[in-house]
Amino acid sequence: MNPSILICALLLGACASVAPPSRSAEVLDETRILLADEPDAAELGAALVALDEIAADCAESASYHALRGELTLRMAIAERDAGGSSAGLLFEDAAGALERAVELDPKPAAPQLLLAQAQYQSNELEAAVSTASELLQQLQARDGQLEERVAAQALLANAAGRDYAAKKAREQDDPRLLSATRAALVALEQQGRLDSSLLSLWSTTEQWAGAQDEAVGVYARAVQREPENQEYLNALVDVAATQARLPLALAALEQRSDATGLWYQGRVLYLMAGVERDEQRTSAALEALDAAMQRFAASMHENAAYRAGCEQWLAMCLGKKGNIAFLADDLPNAEAWLLESTRLCPDRIGEDLGQSETTKLGLLRVGDRIMRDFPRAEAFYRTASDLVGTDLDLLNNAAVFARDRGNQLERAGDALAAAEYYERSYATYLRAVQLDPQNVRLCNDCALIAVHHLDREWELSQQLLDRAIVEGERILATNPPAQERDLQDLDEAVGDAYENLALWHLKHSKDAAAAKAAAMKSLEHHPKQRRAGALRHLEAAERALSGA
Repeated sequence: MNPSILICALLLGACASVAPPSRSAEVLDETRILLADEPDAAELGAALVALDEIAADCAESASYHALRGELTLRMAIAERDAGGSSAGLLFEDAAGALERAVELDPKPAAPQLLLAQAQYQSNELEAAVSTASELLQQLQARDGQLEERVAAQALLANAAGRDYAAKKAREQDDPRLLSATRAALVALEQQGRLDSSLLSLWSTTEQWAGAQDEAVGVYARAVQREPENQEYLNALVDVAATQARLPLALAALEQRSDATGLWYQGRVLYLMAGVERDEQRTSAALEALDAAMQRFAASMHENAAYRAGCEQWLAMCLGKKGNIAFLADDLPNAEAWLLESTRLCPDRIGEDLGQSETTKLGLLRVGDRIMRDFPRAEAFYRTASDLVGTDLDLLNNAAVFARDRGNQLERAGDALAAAEYYERSYATYLRAVQLDPQNVRLCNDCALIAVHHLDREWELSQQLLDRAIVEGERILATNPPAQERDLQDLDEAVGDAYENLALWHLKHSKDAAAAKAAAMKSLEHHPKQRRAGALRHLEAAERALSGA
């Protein structure tokens, strides 16, 4: 709650002490009317000039000093927010005028509230706490208006809470400030006058005090009062997570069977699974994820509008289960859960699941673990890449393992089955190249399948190899990768493109000179003279040139 909103309204109705007649009265009335609106800086400045002109006549007018104090306070806040250098002096002037107003007439609450506000805004927190506390005592003694008490309590809570936090940050403790903050906030809660800023203040204060349960309880009670308030629900879960009190958040929600309540139960259970996983309690983590999935499924059953969001969280639960299963060496379940997560939300495989993991990372981990089982790895990556369709890493791996499976079958003498996998590899590489047409490695590898294994697509494969060479050499010359490994990989890919171009000339163009030139260029790139393929092509080209 911003106390200045209430203060303004109170001031306009409470500062009607005796003022001089004629022109001075007119100026005071005009200032009241101005402050009731939203005056800009120019209007405030003009009003202050007008007040200065009647200062001598109004030296003993509490109303004058109160109006002058509020006007100057507004100017100070605007100056501070704009980064101006005169804000400090304006706050000081505002406080001085308001102190004089209270001295002349201590009964109205509004000038005292404004004084506390000026002290608070200028970070004079102890003074603001003192002013607001004294005012509250006066209001309670004379049974002051509710709005006056609410404004004073809000100011006291803000000032005392901020001062308490500042001292705790300096490793100092002030129980008096903690008690004052709590008392003011409890009173506001009982009056139903807490807003989001005061709830945040309260929860933060309890965190500084080490009262983690109450830091969560503040929002648990707020959610009970406003069950559909998304801001409070999110804060309940977030604070419970940061304070390691997730069971308290679940307890605050577990009696709910509406779509919103079920969704947030699922979110809490998901976070609880992460805690269990961190503590290496795998079974408990999986149980929590299963419970979370039940809540998300029930939520979208209760309200169809929740389906998209619930399906995303279901996919995240499955992805997290898959990563947990992988680390537990449960590869069958890891594979099944990760693929099911991908199937449910293929566009969310990069979503952060916690612990720096994603569904995509889980897929790649499983693929690496089963890579020596070519049939299994090929089927796994083919399924994953088909589900996503646009992920270059998955497409590349699917193409690589289809090629490797084809090589395996070809070595075993099953040329017909091998041809099927080469076709699949080539088609997958084409999809990847369409997504990233300047990718040196993809262009080369796509052409490799056509040149080495399919013996067709000669024009396209030459275009791909030429593109890989031109692009790769451009990068090497103008913007080489900073990391040594990346630089080596790029250099090797360019060399591979020259090597495959040499074979292209040997098999298709029958241009032995061009084949020799390409093979020799290949040997200039990593790993240079250890390029067995380039050396073979060079020997073949030289034999052709010699007529042997």
